[in-house]
Order: sequence, then structure tokens, then C-alpha cells
Amino acid sequence: MMKAILALSSLIILSVGDGAYGDIESRSPHTYSQEHDPLASASPLREIEDQEEAIREDPEESFSLTLEEAINLTLQKNRSLLNSVDNITSSHYSLVSAESDYELKIEPAGSASIYGGSGEDGSDIENFAIGISQKFITGTRVEIIPSINRDYEGDENYETGIGAYLTQPLLKGLSIEYNLSGIKSAEYGERTSMRSLYLSKVSMMIRTVQNVYNIIRLEEVLRLNTQASYRLQGYAEAARVKEKIGLASPIDVYRAELSLNQAIDRLNIARETYQDALDNLKLLMAMPMEIGLEVTAPMGYKLIELGSRKAIEIAFNNRLEINQAEDNVSESKRLSRVAKHNILPELNLELNYRRYGEDEDFDKSMNFDQERWGVGFVASGDVWRTAEKAQYQQSLLSVREVQRSLAQTLDEIQREVQMELRNLQKYANSIEIQKKQIHDAEGKLELSKIKFSHSLADNFDLIESENELLEAQSRLLGAVTNYIVGTYRLKAILGTLLEKPQEWNAS
Repeated sequence: MMKAILALSSLIILSVGDGAYGDIESRSPHTYSQEHDPLASASPLREIEDQEEAIREDPEESFSLTLEEAINLTLQKNRSLLNSVDNITSSHYSLVSAESDYELKIEPAGSASIYGGSGEDGSDIENFAIGISQKFITGTRVEIIPSINRDYEGDENYETGIGAYLTQPLLKGLSIEYNLSGIKSAEYGERTSMRSLYLSKVSMMIRTVQNVYNIIRLEEVLRLNTQASYRLQGYAEAARVKEKIGLASPIDVYRAELSLNQAIDRLNIARETYQDALDNLKLLMAMPMEIGLEVTAPMGYKLIELGSRKAIEIAFNNRLEINQAEDNVSESKRLSRVAKHNILPELNLELNYRRYGEDEDFDKSMNFDQERWGVGFVASGDVWRTAEKAQYQQSLLSVREVQRSLAQTLDEIQREVQMELRNLQKYANSIEIQKKQIHDAEGKLELSKIKFSHSLADNFDLIESENELLEAQSRLLGAVTNYIVGTYRLKAILGTLLEKPQEWNAS
């Protein structure tokens, strides 16, 4: 009689075990049939699947993107990058404004006034002039002003003429570098904004790659957790069955149910984390939050064999941050030279010549029968030039600061290269370790299944093996995606992820 009971018990346990872990790994969690699930009517996992199905069916519009498509969409739509593009446009307008100082200028001017007061006859004065001026990089300024003045005070009187004026700086304004300082600063600002856009694009590409592979990793983690939860649900049911026939203790049931609840909690967390990752990617690509999104990316990888010295050499030849740092030094030195020149006082030579005519008759005033000329020197400025000298000393400090910043940039790039190479090696080692861990965990799990099915052990080893396998699979996923993302990050650190326009170099 006892043998029959034991045989029947083993048959029930094995049938439950088959339902728990016999072929569940080959099924998709979304096609797990209710007739094969003895707890389907009350399963928390079934409720989770129903919620996920509702989420998948809810979006009115859904997109499926490859990694390359996601990167292109980010580069086209990301709001921060669009702001950087606008910054370039703004910098260009600043350059246009600075260059306009040396354009031919035509400036009409006119006025009409009426004057009067106690004991005075009223007067009516009108004048009109057109100033045509040109400033040159030598500081020379030439201006030609045709003018008409009408003065009515008792009798109407006209004065018409044309004047020519020339101003030539003799000290401070004679330097071409000093005169073009505004234009050079605007050109530097435009170069800086263009490099900033390039670096922002590189950063956004890396963030997109990280987000895409994080989504893929989380999606796989979600699948693994779902499968593990179903297996643990089977273990819990098997423990209950064995307890009823006296082949398991209540602690086995509690242990199985506790592990199942923990697995369901992990599953909920994995699902929420996955949705958060999708939302982060949508935000990066400026996509509406309400649409559905799926992403795909290749999971293959090739181990990188690159020496530290060669990698640093490549980075030094390609990193745009070095070009920017060198440009900062060049610009700072230029501004220092300008500050030194600014110590000189203003001393200008001014020449003027005017032909004009005056008469009550407008036509006669156009004879230009009179002339006026002048030559003079105009000087201005503080004798001690204290403020200008202090500004020059400050400019020397700025030069030393950007030179140290350049050295710091080179050291930072070298550190980044070496650190990323070490990280890649760490991820590669982790991949091999986790593959072995999975192999060992699978063997341990199979042995635990056999021992549990034949009542040779309780479910402690079985649940422990299940958790160890899940952890090893999750760590392998993390190591693989970290290595793939690391290869992209290494390209960014080497300056080869995105082609660098040569005209953005220091000038």
C-alpha cells in the first residue's frame, strides 16, 4: 500500500514538475496556455500579462526603430541639438554685426525746428544731410556729407554744400589687429558654437546608443524574469502537492511562495524600468510620450585589440576638444596683445574740407562758391592708463589659465582612453565569467530538478539554483550590452565616432 502511495505521489509531482519547468523555457510567456496552468484563474503572473497586453494594445500609433534610425532621429529632432544649431546661427549674426562696422554706410539725417520766445521773432530751421562713410581696417575713416540747411528768421536763407572728412588714428587705432578685434572675437565665437554642436551630437549619439541597448537589455531581463516567475510558480505548486502527501514540510511551501512573491516583485520592477527606459528614449528623440515604441539593435560584438599608446595617439589627433583648447589659447593670446595695445592713448589726425554756398535763393546757394578746411590733432585718455594696464595684466593671467586648461584637456583625454580600454577589458572578462556561471548554474539547476522530483532534496537548492541562473543571465546581458556600448564610447573618446570637419580647427 505504501509503495502505491509513493508511486502515485511521484507521478503527481513529476506531472506538476513538467508543468513547472518541463517545457516552459520553449514557450513565450505571452502564449502560456491556461489549460497548462493549474493556477491560471488566480495567478498574479496572469494579471501582469493582461496589463502588459493592454499596454501594447493601447497606443494608437506605434514605431519600430533600428539603432541607426534612432540615432538619426535623435540628431534631427533632439531639442538640445536644435538649440545648438540656433546658437551657431546667433553667432553668425554676431559676426555679421561686427563686420558691418567696415561696410559702406549711407545715413540720411534731417530735422525741422521752430524757435521762439519773449521779445524774439520766431525762427524756422530745417536741415537735411546724407552721410556716406567708410571705415578701413587701418582705422582710417572717410566721410562725405552733402547737406542742405534752411534758416528762416525774418528772411529765408539757404546754405547748401558738401563736406569731406578724414580721421586717421596715429597710436592706438593704427593697429589692424586692434581694429579687427571685434570681428576676430565673433569668428572665435562662431567656431566655438560649431564645435559645441559637434560635441553635443557625439554626446547625443552615445546617449541614444546607451538608451537603445538599455531597452534591449531590460526587455530581455523582463523576459527572463517572466520565465523564472512561471517556473517558481510551478515549484510552489509542486511544494504544496508534496506537502499534502507528506513529502515536503511547510517550510518548503513558505520558501517557494516567498521566492515566487520576490520574483513577481522583480518582474513588476523590471516592467516599470523598461517603460521608463522607453520614455527616456522618446524624450531624447523628441517623440510624443503616448506613442508605442520598439527598438532593435545588433547584439554581436568583436573584441577590440588596441594598445593604449596607439589609442592615445589617435585621440590626440582627432579629439575636437584639443582643437578648442588650442583655439582658446590662441584667442587668449590675441586678446592679451589687444589689451597691451589698448594702453596707448587716443591720438587722431583729423582733416576736413567743405565747399558750400549761401543765398536767399536756393539755386544760387548751389554755386558752392565758398570753402572751409581744417587740420587738427585730437587726443584723449587718462595719462596714467591705470585701468588699461590692469586689464593687460588680467589678460596675461587668462593666457596662463587657458594654457593650463589645454594641458588638463590632454591629461583628461589620456585618462579617458586608458579608463575605457580597461572597462572594455573588464566587460570582456565578465562576459567569459558569466558564460561559465550560466553553464554551471544550468547544470546545478538540472541536478536540483532531478533530486527534487525524486524527493532526494527539498526545494532550497532548486530555488537557489533558479535565482543563481537568473542573476548570471542578467549579468551576462549587462556585460554584453556594456561592451557594445563601450565600443561606441571608445570611438567617441578617440574622436572617430563622428567625422570632424577640418575647417573647425583652430585658426
